[in-house]
Amino acid sequence: MQMTSGLQTDAARVRDETYKSVIEQAKAQARRYAALDTREGRTAAVAVLRFARSLRARRNRLSA
Repeated sequence: MQMTSGLQTDAARVRDETYKSVIEQAKAQARRYAALDTREGRTAAVAVLRFARSLRARRNRLSA
């Protein structure tokens, strides 16, 4: 089934907004982990930031 151009545009907009929201939530969570000021907290913060970076790269690839 083919989507019309308008539906594709709406779907892309919703997808981009969803990616942006998840990335912002991940960054906030990373700040909370880093604030724990422990080795485990820093490790978790780095992992969450890597996840956010991968989402950002995927979002950019999809919208290119």
